[in-house]
Amino acid sequence: MTLIIEDGSVVTGANSYASLATVTAYHVARGNSAWLGSDEDAEPAILRAMNYMEALPWNGVKTARDNPLSWPRYGMYDREGYAIDTDDVPQVVVNALCEAAYRELQTAGILQPDDTRDGMLTSISVAGAVSLAWAAGAPRRTNFRIITEMLKGLIAPEGGIQLVRG
Repeated sequence: MTLIIEDGSVVTGANSYASLATVTAYHVARGNSAWLGSDEDAEPAILRAMNYMEALPWNGVKTARDNPLSWPRYGMYDREGYAIDTDDVPQVVVNALCEAAYRELQTAGILQPDDTRDGMLTSISVAGAVSLAWAAGAPRRTNFRIITEMLKGLIAPEGGIQLVRG
């Protein structure tokens, strides 16, 4: 599938915040040579990462109901409190997509695993051999800290409330 890039102008049919070239340049600059692969693998990884990004609990409100993506948005402020223009997809959102795409290229589906009954497992033991117990409050899923830290202030914290400034 062809990537159609949202640039802040509510692009019809948009399905990504970054092109393959943008994601590749991001990873080359950071020495993530594991990103470099075939376009056949990379573009689907970007689209899977977009599924993850679009499922995030963004603060604010989309600028257009018919916008296929979550950005651009009204009522958004960066982590320092500066207003984000309503015709902008912030670079930090693009960077977070790049990080998410990298993880999806390494392991397809890692960003949005299905919840199973195992998520409620409190202990497991094998008599005389192995016993596992998780600490209270241990996360049920992997926390991709770099992504959530990049988006701090733009998304509601897990279990938190959505912030909308008026």
